[in-house]
Amino acid sequence: MQLHRRLITSLFGASSIALVAAPVWSQPEQAVRQYDLPSQNLGASLRAVGRISGTEILFKADAVRGLIAPDLHGKMTTSEAVEHLLSGSGLSASPDGDALIIQKSSQSQVSAANNEIVVTGSHIRGSEPVSPVIQATRHQIEDSGQSNLGDYIRSLPQNFGGGQNPGIVGGGNQGGNENLNSSSDLNLRGLGADATLTLINGHRVAYDGAVQGVDISAIPLAAVERIEIVPDGSSALYGSDAVGGVANVILRDQFDGLSTSARFGAATDGGDTEQQYDVVAGRTWSSGGFMVAGDYSHATAITAGQRSFTQALSPSATLLPRQRQISFVGSGHQQLTDTLNFLLDAQYSDRKTSAALASTTNTPAWINGVISTPAVKTYSVTPTLRLRLPSDWRLSLSGTIGRSLSTSPSVTLSGGVSLLQSYVRYDNRVKSIELDGDGPLFSLLSCPLSGGPSSMMGITRKGTFHAVEEAQARGDHR
Repeated sequence: MQLHRRLITSLFGASSIALVAAPVWSQPEQAVRQYDLPSQNLGASLRAVGRISGTEILFKADAVRGLIAPDLHGKMTTSEAVEHLLSGSGLSASPDGDALIIQKSSQSQVSAANNEIVVTGSHIRGSEPVSPVIQATRHQIEDSGQSNLGDYIRSLPQNFGGGQNPGIVGGGNQGGNENLNSSSDLNLRGLGADATLTLINGHRVAYDGAVQGVDISAIPLAAVERIEIVPDGSSALYGSDAVGGVANVILRDQFDGLSTSARFGAATDGGDTEQQYDVVAGRTWSSGGFMVAGDYSHATAITAGQRSFTQALSPSATLLPRQRQISFVGSGHQQLTDTLNFLLDAQYSDRKTSAALASTTNTPAWINGVISTPAVKTYSVTPTLRLRLPSDWRLSLSGTIGRSLSTSPSVTLSGGVSLLQSYVRYDNRVKSIELDGDGPLFSLLSCPLSGGPSSMMGITRKGTFHAVEEAQARGDHR
């Protein structure tokens, strides 16, 4: 038994775990104890239960990081106490000898008490997904060599890389597969960016450009906890903008300290010299925490003269536009009372690009061609109140205000003389208020199983309501 225990401890220790050691006089698991614990970090509550009950409780530190446990008062067994603490967290306890091991109930569910968002085709908390879910953490994206969410979505087989994405020709024009401002819009199965719903922390943000897509590259990767994508039609729950699927970018809300990073790179054939700098800072305390992240990136253009397969074009023609982007993201949460939690997330992005489209093959674009300098500024702010009610019911009230302003000035030149100047402008805004709640309505008892002994199985039927008041996408073209 001791050898078995050491193996378990070593296994969890490799992943940085919290271990509550049991004294040699540990009581039977079903012993009733008196508990009086306030609402606090889940890890601290589990450790306290372990000390009071004399039970080993093993869990990974990452699994409980950022989770707030409800208050615990009264006499109960260890199993009852742990079950109460894990309620709504997406974690479960399984016995191993006289120890308890805490682990995730389902890898496909998002389980965070302070940021509980489930993108599995259902608004009902804890329900099993009925569609496949593509999930990638920040570390997985970084390990794959991608530096932003735009690169990540373009690597997915389910996503169509045309339309409003860097490298798509079109400059200041928009239509069909042309590009306006070098945004990175998720376009599942090629149904159009307006048929894929992109959420941030479970809420809508302002559309980008003219096709009602959302620029996913405006969120710096350093601020992302993970991204979840349902590449299947979800319009019955989310509306017509989710015909192709739905994606949810989940921000980090737990970070202690300060972290900085820098990245440099260049294409071997010339051009696309990239530099990226980001900083993340934050702090957590017993009742809340916050995170802020900033990112600066710059990439030079790739021109036709730098590639052998485009020698038929003017050497000045842009294949990949020059880009400069500054973005900031912040998120946080604060437990106001034992049952009321306040959350806030906000983001801001400012990106400028430039491209040159030559009209002839023997003269540069600034002699005969079009020079365009698109720019886009986006922001969104979403405060949320979450209330935990008796009988495992929860209410959530949130509001969002956001804007995406895209401008694309361009100059048409002939013989070095400006013939035409145009100015394309798209101003999209979103204002929404959302109220939703869910919880158990009643329990049913199953009938005796055929051909076997009678079985009484408690089945909880959950109800949910979801109300949204939203105004989206006011655009004008000048």
